[in-house]
This record gives sequence, C-alpha cells and structure tokens, in this order.
Amino acid sequence: MSDTNGSLERGLGRVEARVSELSTQIASLREELTLTVHTMREGLAGHHERINSLESFRKWMTGLMTGLLMSLFAAALGWVMR
Repeated sequence: MSDTNGSLERGLGRVEARVSELSTQIASLREELTLTVHTMREGLAGHHERINSLESFRKWMTGLMTGLLMSLFAAALGWVMR
C-alpha cells in the first residue's frame, strides 16, 4: 500500500513540476506577446504619420500643379485673344 502511495505521490510531483514549468513558459510568452504588440503599435503609428505626411504633400502638389496649369491656360487664352 505504501508503495502505491509513494508511486502516486511521485506521479503527482512530476505533474506539479510540469504544471509549474508550463506556467512559467506561459508567463514568458505573455511578456513576449505584450512586447510584440507594443512594438507593432509603435510601428503602425509611425507608418500612419508618414502616410499622413505623404497625403498632405500630394494635396499640396495637386494644388500647385492645378494653379500652374490654370495660369498657363489663362496666359495662352490671353495671347490668343490679343
């Protein structure tokens, strides 16, 4: 009977050790995941900022080109009407 109890206790000890090991691995993975999420959010914020800057530049350039084309058209029309 004591041999069975000893065997059962050893088995439980191994299970407890494995559960503890797995708990440690899960905690480590959670920390890594939190760090990865934080890094991804920072990277996305940087990309959004660059995209917004490029969009502003595109709008400015479109306005400039529209103004230049309209000026050229007005100058050509003035020359023709002369």
